[in-house]
Amino acid sequence: MPSLITGLLNSESDGTNWRFQNVRRSINYNYPNGSAVLVALSALLKEEAVNDQKFIIFEKRFAEASTTTAAVTTGFITLTGTNTEVANLADFAVDGLNRIKVTSTARFRAGNIVRIRNLACGAAGATLVSVNASVESVVDSTKLEVRWLEAVTDYYLNAANVGIEVLVIGNSAYEGQTGAALVPYQLPDEVYNYLQIMRTPFQLTGSANKTALRQDKNGPYPDKAKDAMLAHATEQEKTWLFGTRGMYTDTTTGLPKKMTGGIEWYLKQWELGTVYGNSATAITADTDDQKRIIENTAGTLTLKQWNSYLERLFRVTSNESNEKVFLCGNGFLMTLNDLYAGKSVFNYNSPIKAGRFGYDFVSQVTPWGTVYYKTHPLFNLNSYWRYGAFALDTGNLKYMYLKGRDTQLLTEREPNNADYLEDEWLGECGLQLTLPESCMIFKNMQTAV
Repeated sequence: MPSLITGLLNSESDGTNWRFQNVRRSINYNYPNGSAVLVALSALLKEEAVNDQKFIIFEKRFAEASTTTAAVTTGFITLTGTNTEVANLADFAVDGLNRIKVTSTARFRAGNIVRIRNLACGAAGATLVSVNASVESVVDSTKLEVRWLEAVTDYYLNAANVGIEVLVIGNSAYEGQTGAALVPYQLPDEVYNYLQIMRTPFQLTGSANKTALRQDKNGPYPDKAKDAMLAHATEQEKTWLFGTRGMYTDTTTGLPKKMTGGIEWYLKQWELGTVYGNSATAITADTDDQKRIIENTAGTLTLKQWNSYLERLFRVTSNESNEKVFLCGNGFLMTLNDLYAGKSVFNYNSPIKAGRFGYDFVSQVTPWGTVYYKTHPLFNLNSYWRYGAFALDTGNLKYMYLKGRDTQLLTEREPNNADYLEDEWLGECGLQLTLPESCMIFKNMQTAV
């Protein structure tokens, strides 16, 4: 109790209004530790300084020469020199000449040997026969004239013979032939993106900058600079994940603003099929082999589904390693843990043991390659993305920045006569993703079944 009777001054009787209390002059921070995982990884990625805000990527994929059969009316084989469809249950003899209609002849040339897989034959089309044929000429963009190398009996004229594979398996030339058809040239895919100017300024009055605080004897500047840096890195991280390429001109100043496309944007371009030429129409179904953004609207996940997604993900990898890095939410990893319960084991890898980018990872060895899972704090803060993940092939990512404009702290940005201090974090940069089909995005993976 206060010793008021004796008049002895003690720590309780002096009150708290004027007494300088013992304050720990430091702050206990509560923010997503390592919130900018991708930005941090960029220090270990390939990087390139460019001299223009627009950078162009050329990509060329070795495409297997194949197509699929297309319908004339209900079948796909026509008589030689005409567009008349063959009769139902037709026979084709060895060395017979016919035209077949296909979706595209762009990768074919005279002299190709093709294999037509699983022709439906028999009265009900129940007998599947694969036959080889020699391409005698490319008639037009949708017709090939072929000479049968094997006989076909009772060709069944219906939709079962539409959409089947026509695959080039070789080429053959005549003896004494003076020349052969040239291999069709395939132009590379051209994709461009922009660098984005990202600015995060902060200010302090001259007086505030020199005033010690209860929580920090050095004043507010170090903490303000740190807060601005975290905000800058976090916004940069989200831009590289979710940013959309774009440009517009300010109507007042006439100055342009450019936005960089992030990983999700690259994968959307892949699925549109117009930029990379992987499909004639937009890809929408999760079951499509070319789909790279898995929507999973049902919210459930089976082991068979997940294995099919992993196999799809590893079909294309960088030439540096057969590994994928998953940036994911805790809910996503929990669903996988439930999915593999009693079937498999996740291994924890410390930086010392695994040496993977200086981070702690949970790893999984699959039949197709190794997966490293890293929970992303920003995903955990969002109820939707808590059950999502970005699967990345880091060998195909590159950090791009304008020469002399890499992210940096710029000081003394205030006017000469200002009684305040203004500094800012500024960078003009972007992320390049080559071979987007080597990456995937998974959404709404809430329940293992």
